[in-house]
Amino acid sequence: MDTVDRWDAPIATWLLLCLALAYVPDMGHGFISDDFGWILHSRADGAGDVAGFFTSAPMAFYRPLVSLSFLLNEPIAGLTSMSYGLVNFALVLAIAGAIAALCRAFGLSRGCGLFGAAVWMFNIHGVGMALTWISGRTSLLATLFAVLAGLAFARRRPVLAGVATLLALLSKEEPLLLPLVFVVWHAVERRRAGDALWPAVIAGLRQAAAAFAAVAAYLGLRAGSGALTPWNAPDYYALRLAPSVIGPNVLEYADRAATFAVAVLVLGLLLVVRRWPRLALLDADERDIAIRGVVWLGLGYGVTVMVPVRSDLYACLPSAGAALVAAAVGRAWWRHTPAARRRPALVGLLLLPLLLLPVYRARNAFARRDATLATAVVRRAVAALDDRGDLTRVEVYQQADERPSIAAALGGHLAAAIALGTGRQVTADVRLTSPGDRWPAPTPHTLRLTVVGQEIVAVTPPQ
Repeated sequence: MDTVDRWDAPIATWLLLCLALAYVPDMGHGFISDDFGWILHSRADGAGDVAGFFTSAPMAFYRPLVSLSFLLNEPIAGLTSMSYGLVNFALVLAIAGAIAALCRAFGLSRGCGLFGAAVWMFNIHGVGMALTWISGRTSLLATLFAVLAGLAFARRRPVLAGVATLLALLSKEEPLLLPLVFVVWHAVERRRAGDALWPAVIAGLRQAAAAFAAVAAYLGLRAGSGALTPWNAPDYYALRLAPSVIGPNVLEYADRAATFAVAVLVLGLLLVVRRWPRLALLDADERDIAIRGVVWLGLGYGVTVMVPVRSDLYACLPSAGAALVAAAVGRAWWRHTPAARRRPALVGLLLLPLLLLPVYRARNAFARRDATLATAVVRRAVAALDDRGDLTRVEVYQQADERPSIAAALGGHLAAAIALGTGRQVTADVRLTSPGDRWPAPTPHTLRLTVVGQEIVAVTPPQ
């Protein structure tokens, strides 16, 4: 991709602009659900509280680096949600840069690296949720450190890869199988050098020893934290090997991580290259990189594929593998593109994010509406509590079929949201009702808000 290499800085700037157009207008509309809990429980009065991030799990998940990031975020941003969103935006850019660097470490050009980074950034799934929902920072931190671990391993710095693996795991559980990725990566390299299979695997195990030690250290730290485990997690988080869970998850997650990359490559084949048989023959380097990407993609889902509940966030880490595959195939794609078609091909690729802007904005609408609703409810509750010091309970009612849903917007974190806004500890409850339900009479010390759509239509006691 020599043409791309010469224009890498302007192209990178264009991609940044397109990413900003796709997501920044829908960021900063407020906090949603878990955001309130993360910010509240990440506050610290001293070194002891910070150390507590590594020995406890107040949100039921063991993610101390996420808590640390929120601790550092609040003194700078206060409770301005856009500032938190911009940190997530910076993390997305850092991950894209790390993916580009990883492509370079495997011998691809700067242009191929930019292509792989763009495939990850503009994937319809994963990144959008992580940017419009502040709690998506968990997946972004885990993905960033995991890709940095991969980069260190590719550059033959196994100890540094182990350190980055530990940091990834201290952000989220998903990179748990990362050492196995490195074993396969090294085995692929040794097989290319002529080693037999088992000696290549054993060499991979040795090379990934620091990453395995990182997993052991993580499991040891996590064991005493009280975080959820496969044995005490609620049903929707409990790991299951049942085909009824794994089968649909494999299909869903293959789509979420890889469909965008496949679509971009197929579009190039149909419109530019038009030489299917020749393009199918990747050279040896491209095949090895593609294999590494497929391994990352598969093992990146090694934990979440067993979880009954699905989330777009789970695609952030594995889709870095799809980006590697796309970069390798993209190099072959470019080699088979006639010179006369390369400029139109490049222009078409650069216009694609712009053409997809309506898709990104439409997908962002759900989080934007949830954030707007949560902000309106919390502001009204905080204002009422500031006026009435005798109020000790807050209830929010909404019909179950209303959208946006207050359950999605606040979930079980209404009390945390109020504590952030007032510094007061009150009991709080979000209740979804059905037509004909009889609501209990509020006590004299209860604030009751009734929500219809995105409007608060009734407040008891009247304000």
